[in-house]
Amino acid sequence: MKKKLVLFALLLSATCVYAQKHKIWVGAELGYGVTLSDKGDLYDMSYADHKDMRIGMLKLLVGYYVTPDLSLGVGAGSSNYNPGTLNILPVFLDVRYHPFKNKRILLNGDIGCAFLTPAAYKKGKLLMDFSVGYKVLDKKVSIIPAIGYNYCGYDAGISVSDNIPLKDSQNKHSLFVKVGVIF
Repeated sequence: MKKKLVLFALLLSATCVYAQKHKIWVGAELGYGVTLSDKGDLYDMSYADHKDMRIGMLKLLVGYYVTPDLSLGVGAGSSNYNPGTLNILPVFLDVRYHPFKNKRILLNGDIGCAFLTPAAYKKGKLLMDFSVGYKVLDKKVSIIPAIGYNYCGYDAGISVSDNIPLKDSQNKHSLFVKVGVIF
């Protein structure tokens, strides 16, 4: 599935070179990190106690530069927390800001909803990412490594009996590194 998403993003690159001149951009981001904590009504876990708490993510984005320094966009992707335990499909709004004239430093924020899979006794809620990146290449194709923070809220549940599902609010907090390719 992830290979198909990456291939799809690469196939779009030919049309995106033309769009870049018109302030439209398309990109893909690949990230990996550690989940610092998973706290809530059901349980409290931290990375100090469970070293296997990690996150992997793949995102596809499209955006438009409203001003030369500010871009607004939308995105969707796939994230995996603690491989095999919580998979989400994030759908989000993307905001990018270049605070300096050279436009190499990039502040990025995403806010949206997390759809969870499998959906049994789980419901996605708020998802937020904040990151700081630096453009390594600033040509028709830009490569942007970044470091950031991820928040994911969700309702987890355990079935005490076959007829009584319990729903409890949980919050994951993660740090990650990612590499973005922007066309």
